[in-house]
Amino acid sequence: MDSAHQRVGIMDNEIDLGATSTFPVDELVRVEAGKTTCVLVRNSEGNISVFEDKCTHLNMAIADGRVDGASIVCPWHGAYFDVETGESQSPLADAPLKKLSTRVVDGRVLCGVEG
Repeated sequence: MDSAHQRVGIMDNEIDLGATSTFPVDELVRVEAGKTTCVLVRNSEGNISVFEDKCTHLNMAIADGRVDGASIVCPWHGAYFDVETGESQSPLADAPLKKLSTRVVDGRVLCGVEG
């Protein structure tokens, strides 16, 4: 592990997505977490969640959608999901978004990656 990883406490299975301040509130941001394309959302309470960029309705990208209150709204067919848990709140999608482990250390967003 290099010194930059040690400074912010990054574990071997984590990737640094950037400073929390670079992610706008209540907007979806497409990010790369290792080999996985994801969507990051920072809600109005400051909580950050990262999900695979794939709506469970038709497996299409959700990052081009929008945040509506406590929900992520899919741009393709309007399925909506809880902004923090990814749980489906819509009959269009019967499964939750796949959530990646995420934590904030020293103002940096760290995301767990597979492999």
